[in-house]
Amino acid sequence: MTKYWKNRDVLSGLLFVLIGVFVAIKAYVQYPVGAIGRMGPGYFPLILGVALAFIGVVVIALSFKLTGLEIKANFRLRSVLSVLLGVLLFSQTVERLGLIPAALGLCLVAAAAEKPYQLGRTLLLGLFLGVLTWLIFVLGLEMNLSAFAWRIA
Repeated sequence: MTKYWKNRDVLSGLLFVLIGVFVAIKAYVQYPVGAIGRMGPGYFPLILGVALAFIGVVVIALSFKLTGLEIKANFRLRSVLSVLLGVLLFSQTVERLGLIPAALGLCLVAAAAEKPYQLGRTLLLGLFLGVLTWLIFVLGLEMNLSAFAWRIA
């Protein structure tokens, strides 16, 4: 194990902590947080910022503890583009088609990152994610989204 890999993890962890603390402070200062039963617009960003900072602390702690581990990162342009295009597709279709078709489209496009492409598994995942997000956001959090909208124009 080289010091280089440990230093990389420490720097990555510090970056996570800094970004997480920045997001948490910005959310807390700029938006009303509310409470868990009545969340304000700053609640979710605050929780995400704290979670990211916590992950950074864990990464830093593990960089000092682990030995003999080598991590190699593979950057695949196809994977990055398919996931980004899937998220873009979701954002552009969620209001026009509804939550379930948009989640299905997201899964179908993002699954192109994986070889071989498994259509059956991807369809099941997309339907499951669509129904789950509808249950959480529409029924649970009472957001104004429809499961199926079918507004093309």
